[in-house]
Amino acid sequence: KRPLLDFEVKDRHWDAVEALRRDSSVLCHDGRLSRCGRQLVMTHRHFAVDKVWCASESTKQVYEDVVQPLLKRVLLGSGATLLCMGQTGTGKTHTICGVVDCLVRDLAAAHRDLSAEFFEIHGKKCCDLFADRKEIHLRSCA
Repeated sequence: KRPLLDFEVKDRHWDAVEALRRDSSVLCHDGRLSRCGRQLVMTHRHFAVDKVWCASESTKQVYEDVVQPLLKRVLLGSGATLLCMGQTGTGKTHTICGVVDCLVRDLAAAHRDLSAEFFEIHGKKCCDLFADRKEIHLRSCA
C-alpha cells in the first residue's frame, strides 16, 4: 500500500485503503453520495490476503519477503513469475520499480546470466517498465 502523495495530503484527500497487518487483510472504504446528493454513504469491505505491507514498509522489505525467495529458486534453475494486481493508485508500480533496484543488486552479485522483464498491463495497454513505460504489444501463440 502506498502512502498518500504530498498533493493528496495538501488537498485533504482521505485514504480509501487500509492495510491491516494484524489479520493480513485490506480494508477498503467506499464513499458514495446518496441519490439525493446530500449524504455520503460509506461501505467498508474487508479482503483477506496472504501478506499485507503498510505504507511505512520499505520496498526492500517487500523484496525480501516476496522476490528474494523467487530469485533463490531461479538461481537453482527454476522459472519465477511475480504478479501484482489491485486497484489503481495503490502502489503496485511504485513497489515494483523499487523491487527492481534490489533485484539488480542481487543479480549482479550472483554473477549469472539471467534476464528479467517488468511490464504493466492497464486495461488494453501494456508498458515496459524497463524502457520508460514504452508501450509494448503482447502476442500469443495458439
